[in-house]
Amino acid sequence: MMRQPRVIYTEEQLYEREDALIEKENQDLPYPLFHKWIELYEDFFTLYRSDDHFKDEKEAVRKKLVRYLLEYGLYLKSSLKKEHQLAASQLQKVLKYDKNNPVALYRLGFLHYRENAFHESIRYFNDSLDQSQTHDKQQWPLNDRQSELASLYLLSSMIHLRDQLNPGNSLTDDSGVEGYELATDIEDVISRKEYRAFTKKREWLCNYESCLDEFNQALGTDLLVLFFDLESTFVQYRHNRVQIHIDYARLLKILMEESYPHQPLGAEEIPHIFPKHVDNNTNIQKAGRVRRFLRTQLGIEDVILPGGKSGTYTRYYFNDTYDCLILSRSDF
Repeated sequence: MMRQPRVIYTEEQLYEREDALIEKENQDLPYPLFHKWIELYEDFFTLYRSDDHFKDEKEAVRKKLVRYLLEYGLYLKSSLKKEHQLAASQLQKVLKYDKNNPVALYRLGFLHYRENAFHESIRYFNDSLDQSQTHDKQQWPLNDRQSELASLYLLSSMIHLRDQLNPGNSLTDDSGVEGYELATDIEDVISRKEYRAFTKKREWLCNYESCLDEFNQALGTDLLVLFFDLESTFVQYRHNRVQIHIDYARLLKILMEESYPHQPLGAEEIPHIFPKHVDNNTNIQKAGRVRRFLRTQLGIEDVILPGGKSGTYTRYYFNDTYDCLILSRSDF
């Protein structure tokens, strides 16, 4: 079957599509529209790239594309279906528009590391660390935890690859420690740093098994727990434990971590969850969906409270009369 040529839209048609998407996004949809926004801005980019008069517009569209592709890749990697191959394809697209993006390189390294594709993970982790030193740090820097884990994953990948290329050989480092022992030691260090436990009073790094123990021990208590497990995301209170959609979980997580009665958050403080163009009605609806979920599934009504309106948006905060615990990957 012959591939159909890509339709070239006029700028007016594209702005009409953008307006329609904004309107659709404000209709309280239960799912994000990442793929629609990506298609739209790819069409904008196609229109602008052949005309030097649109240089500034093309750059603005490129930045929007990178943001949506990164968010979509993380969403797919974190969703219930764990669509890792599709996530990797979206991250590869990021590199088409921003070839040195440290965050995309890091996430691709992680996906290949989990598949034991060590040639690729070495390349991606090495590039992510190199580019993080020179890339526009205001845009997509690696945070400290990602940088630390990237270095550890890189070293582990190199040792695993060396052992794959020399099976049966007793490879040692300069101190005489065998390669597989080195890899095991490094993976132990990684496992102790891969997960993070957070409460309003303290936070600490731990391994996955410790997170799971914390989660199970909290069942039946008054501790509100949000757990980003390997294949699903859960919220738990007293004897109720239910799966929660990743979109709800991400908003709940940031409110738990960063909001207070004296410091409520609105959409403009959470740009990775709320697009810049979102109106206050969508802001209210998103918070309302999480509140309804907690009420109907856990029987608690006042976890997220309105904190008044400042500027354009209604702000919300986490009710800190509830003790909370967040368990997630430390690079999330």
